[in-house]
Amino acid sequence: MQNLVISPISIFGPIEKYVLLSRMNGFIEVHENFQKRSFRNRTLILGTNGILRLSIPLEKGKTNKPIKEVKISYAENWIKDYLEGIRSAYGNSPYFEFYFDQIEQIILAKPLYLFDLFENSFQFITKYIVINQWHYTDKYQKLYNDAIDLRTNNPSLYVNTLVYDQVFGDKYNFTKALSILDLLFNLGPESQRVISKSVILDNK
Repeated sequence: MQNLVISPISIFGPIEKYVLLSRMNGFIEVHENFQKRSFRNRTLILGTNGILRLSIPLEKGKTNKPIKEVKISYAENWIKDYLEGIRSAYGNSPYFEFYFDQIEQIILAKPLYLFDLFENSFQFITKYIVINQWHYTDKYQKLYNDAIDLRTNNPSLYVNTLVYDQVFGDKYNFTKALSILDLLFNLGPESQRVISKSVILDNK
């Protein structure tokens, strides 16, 4: 089984990503160019009408820039929709009041760069989810031998997430590949147990 995982940045990224980062030698990619249609600037949560995609708009020219130089666009009031989406999905969750104010502060800080927002969100997550070994990449490398590369592959391909109770579990079957926020709001301190008990698949 691979013991190395390469992950792009993400804002409150998928649970499966954190399963991999918590149990393997992890590298966060900081030298790639921005890639569209990925969880680099998207957050998936579960609301009353199913999966809700929260997207952070970016300034033009993003695909031609290194990820550290990509700027967030505040031309439209996406912050209101982003926070209201989280509130509508998890307002009745067991641990909403414990985490929401912290998340709100991270978003309302309005960082200039997407990478800064990633760092702030990642620091928040690592207060509650143990990430043992992770580093930033020191250069761009297109291919890694014997590694799980999340820059091009969905992390849900490599993890069977331990099933847990979700807010709308009575309406939908258990939904995988959601934001780590789904786990925190629903389980709080028990989130680490799900991370530890989820199964990493031997997909080579």
